[in-house]
Amino acid sequence: MNPKKAPGEDGMTSDICYESYKTTPSILLAIYNKCLEIGYFPKIWKKAIIKIIPKPGKVDYTVPKAYRPIGLLPVFGKILEKLFVGRLLWQLEREGKFSNRQYGFMPQRSTEDALYDIMTVMKQGIKEKKIVVMVSLDIEGAFDNAWWPQIIKEIQRKNVNIHNLRLITSYLSSRSVIVKYAGAIATKPTTKGCIQGSTCGPILWNILLDPLLELSSDMDVHLQAFADDILSSQKETQQKM
Repeated sequence: MNPKKAPGEDGMTSDICYESYKTTPSILLAIYNKCLEIGYFPKIWKKAIIKIIPKPGKVDYTVPKAYRPIGLLPVFGKILEKLFVGRLLWQLEREGKFSNRQYGFMPQRSTEDALYDIMTVMKQGIKEKKIVVMVSLDIEGAFDNAWWPQIIKEIQRKNVNIHNLRLITSYLSSRSVIVKYAGAIATKPTTKGCIQGSTCGPILWNILLDPLLELSSDMDVHLQAFADDILSSQKETQQKM
């Protein structure tokens, strides 16, 4: 991890954590293995310091939506996130339980792949002498409002192994954020949302959105997504328009 990145509440940067690991690697290895085995995410690693970052190009910075909250999480916790996200992705990809219409935050997929996919749909429509109608959707506050019970429900529906299920359930419980801005500090428990800055956030969002993308397999419509940006397209003859 980048040692120049700001640390979480414990104040331990990645280089400090690395030196700690070099001193006693067996202790950290035992902690991570036990967390993965029993499906437990330590509460001390669930606290996020929220930094408020102004969004570029906004006209009015007195509006709250002109700012983006970024979560600063403990490095040791982010390592555990990375470990179980790798395991979760491996299982879902191996068993074909992820829609191939999601291109954001997915291994070996990119914006170029997403563009190629939609261009293929357009060319096929032209070849069939049909009109292709496209609608672009951007879900406002998607990551901040991701509903935890539905994420867990989707993970259960995908028959994720019990260790990963327990760990994600633990990860999505008893979380809190600490907001520091303009000299003021406020702590608040959280019950929804994927922290922007976390390792788990992107994959959990993809799991939440996946049922929508699966619907396109049973409908006469093409849906694809890049994170929370969704593109819907449909081919129709001029008579049906």
